[in-house]
Amino acid sequence: MPVGLLTLFLQAAYGGGALYATDVIIAQRMWYKQDFGWLWQIMFGITTLCTGYGLAGLARRFLVWPAAMIWPTDLVNCTLFYTLHDHSPTDPARANGWSISRYKWFMMVFAGSFLWYWFPGYLFQGLSWFCWITWIWPNNVVVNQLFGGYSGYGLFPLTFVRTPSRGCLTCARC
Repeated sequence: MPVGLLTLFLQAAYGGGALYATDVIIAQRMWYKQDFGWLWQIMFGITTLCTGYGLAGLARRFLVWPAAMIWPTDLVNCTLFYTLHDHSPTDPARANGWSISRYKWFMMVFAGSFLWYWFPGYLFQGLSWFCWITWIWPNNVVVNQLFGGYSGYGLFPLTFVRTPSRGCLTCARC
């Protein structure tokens, strides 16, 4: 596997986030009216990062070395990189009779999922949030307030994409 591609992925995935100390600095400014200057803010950010890396180093024996401690998101990324860079032919005896390569299977699933999102997301957005009860009584205010997707509570919606349902599952207020 090319090391450059993996390094680029790690920098893009894990290096693009905000500093955790930023929330503390903003809370100090807004709620406690404390401002210690830019040098203190930089040193506080570096200190929190180094503390995190130090604690991770101390817990390495428990969190990194056992093979069973692979994080689920890292497992998905490792599988993706292995799939994209493994060009060996598939053995049908080991793959339960499948003779398709991993790369070809990945490309078929990628194309299918792209079309599954692109068609309702861009071509016909009515499939993204399908509130069928409001089509029966379009001029009823109570029905639109209860079952309307954009103007009401959105009860009994149907959707053909996972974005609206995923938003409800990950919402902290739901």
